[in-house]
This record gives sequence, structure tokens and C-alpha cells, in this order.
Amino acid sequence: MAIDLKAIDKQIKKLRLLKEFGKELNADPEFQALVREFAIKNGQATKPTPAKEMHATGQNGNGSSRRRGFFVAAVHGAILNLGTEFTSEDIEKGLRASGVEIRAANANIAINEALRTLEERVIVARSGKRNGVQIIWKKAISAVESRTA
Repeated sequence: MAIDLKAIDKQIKKLRLLKEFGKELNADPEFQALVREFAIKNGQATKPTPAKEMHATGQNGNGSSRRRGFFVAAVHGAILNLGTEFTSEDIEKGLRASGVEIRAANANIAINEALRTLEERVIVARSGKRNGVQIIWKKAISAVESRTA
């Protein structure tokens, strides 16, 4: 099986542009609407949650109308707008600024749970440093970034 390196290079260039301009574009509601419209027209819309995971009311198992994994994805999105190192407090500020409602009684615990999930997925790592009692996290460097940097 031959690997199309030119196609991979094109994807890497697009991802670099997205990374470079993503912060500004992500904050623009008109751009987000355009992307959603484009994705739906091209059959790229997000797949609906399977019926097994939904109650008859259209809600997931914990009574929330959010899709499963919403908060982890929101935390991941907030991390993309942060520097290399960050704390759960930085993420909380980013989530609130972007309008994400934190429904947990203790936002710090919910964010740290999401960070542990992202740590298992090798998206973030603990830096080994602390800011008082808060753990300082860092973005994990993927194999692609380390080769292209």
C-alpha cells in the first residue's frame, strides 16, 4: 500500500493555518456558522448520538441535554486557546469567557476530571510544577509537531 505523502503535506499545511488563525476564527460566530453550514452541505455534520445512549426525552443518562463528552471537548477547546502551561483556573476562565456553562457543584473537580481524561488520550500532561495547590498542566507534544517544529 503506497502512502500519498503529498496529500499528507497538504493536510499538515491546512492544520498549521488552522492552528495559526484558529484562535481568532474560533471567536468569530459568523465563521462558526459558516463552517457548520459547509459541513452539513458536504455530509460532514456530526453524527447524532445513538438512540441507546439517549432517553426517550432526548437526554443522556444523567438528565443533561448535552451530548456525552461535551465537557471534555469544551475543556480541550479551551486548552487550544491557552499557552503551553496552564492551570484548571485558566481553563475555567476560558470556558466561562466562551459561554460554556459549568454545571458541576465544584468547577475545579470537573475540570480536573476532564484533564485526566485528556491526559489518558495524551493531549495534556502534568508538568510536575505547582502553583500553590494547583497542578500546572502542559500541552503534550505529538509526534507530528515534534517533527515539523
